[in-house]
Amino acid sequence: MKAAGIDFRVVITNADESYNVNDLPNIICENIAKNKALSAKSFAEKDEYILAADTSVVINGKILGKPANALNAKEMLLSLSGKSHLVYTGIAVIHNDKIVTAHESTEVQFEDITESLIDRYIKTGTPFDKAGAYGIQGYGQALVKNINGDYFNVMGLPLNLLFHVLENDFQVEPLSWLE
Repeated sequence: MKAAGIDFRVVITNADESYNVNDLPNIICENIAKNKALSAKSFAEKDEYILAADTSVVINGKILGKPANALNAKEMLLSLSGKSHLVYTGIAVIHNDKIVTAHESTEVQFEDITESLIDRYIKTGTPFDKAGAYGIQGYGQALVKNINGDYFNVMGLPLNLLFHVLENDFQVEPLSWLE
């Protein structure tokens, strides 16, 4: 958001991140993003926009959340090795009483990664707060062969989608905040 020139502040909440396992991944991430945004609403100042996001990694219909420990991270990364998976990010924007949700999906192809590379990656500590046990930015670049779609979505915030929501649903033109 800084790179897009957007001033923001972070509010930590205890939003409900539970979901119905029978829902589609895009619905799950949109609903969790909405819960996060609604839980931050009490911290918002008048006319302030609230943005929340939630990202899920999905392979073979299974959602990979954040790993509980190193063994769980290793299992996730081994399941992604040499395969394609989808990354879904749901966003929710609230302004005054209007709430809009949307999502983006991106296909990510992993390299065939060795257990020793996975062990080195896990030792960096970066897998533990990331869906699917990896982040494409930073050290996680070594795991990714290619992507088909929005890079920023895989990072956790699809900026192009956010700009479209702001413009189409809130009449805020992209980059108008720079004026």
